[in-house]
Amino acid sequence: AWKGAGRSLNKAGVGRRAAPSLSFSQAHPDLKYLLERFNMTNEEVLIHTDLRVPVSVDKVKLILDWLVETICLDEQQLRRLVLKWPDIFGTSIETYKVNVAWLSKQGLSEEQIRSLINRRIDIVRMESGIRNRYELVVAWLSGKGFAKADQVKVMTALPEILKYKVDTLEEKVAILSEYIKPLSDLVKILVHDPRVLRVHISRIQYRCHVLSEGGWDIKMKLGIMGCADAKFAARFERDGYVWADP
Repeated sequence: AWKGAGRSLNKAGVGRRAAPSLSFSQAHPDLKYLLERFNMTNEEVLIHTDLRVPVSVDKVKLILDWLVETICLDEQQLRRLVLKWPDIFGTSIETYKVNVAWLSKQGLSEEQIRSLINRRIDIVRMESGIRNRYELVVAWLSGKGFAKADQVKVMTALPEILKYKVDTLEEKVAILSEYIKPLSDLVKILVHDPRVLRVHISRIQYRCHVLSEGGWDIKMKLGIMGCADAKFAARFERDGYVWADP
């Protein structure tokens, strides 16, 4: 996809992309604009060449202007978003606006929406069919006893929860409910730190079982249940316990 850009060697003999040529600029005007605006490296532009949806420069500017003027992101935040989510320009501005309005309707403040977009802009790229699943997640949270304000806290702390299937969430909470009773106590803990809900079902089950067998109070340890394997294990190995995930 990198038309007009050759391959060269640096002094160490390591292959690298040559600077984009005139033919590249003509073939990818949207990337040329991003390259110049955000001072992107050739490698960063190459990632976009492979992953993005080609769009007009006008559309790129329209979405960036909206992120600046409405969401109030600065240039550094914009650059990070552009690098992390190369395909953000493949979504219509109307879709972005509808989804931000939906989040606002759920009770998220402008600052919370800004924080969510800054971390997970893919959440506001949802089409109407996916957004129907979001509605199911919100209804599920409500049914479990999460107050409206608590739902907002969970969605702000763990935006990707909106993409989870309700059946999966139900199964994870069912496992945790075996060890943390009553359910209202579990809800309070999840409101404070919902990261455990992003852990695979089998790992939640295994960790709960081993913690319980080892005599640890899972209520006190649930806050680190959402950590990656290495960090989670390190918390216990400091006490001389050798942890091994399945």
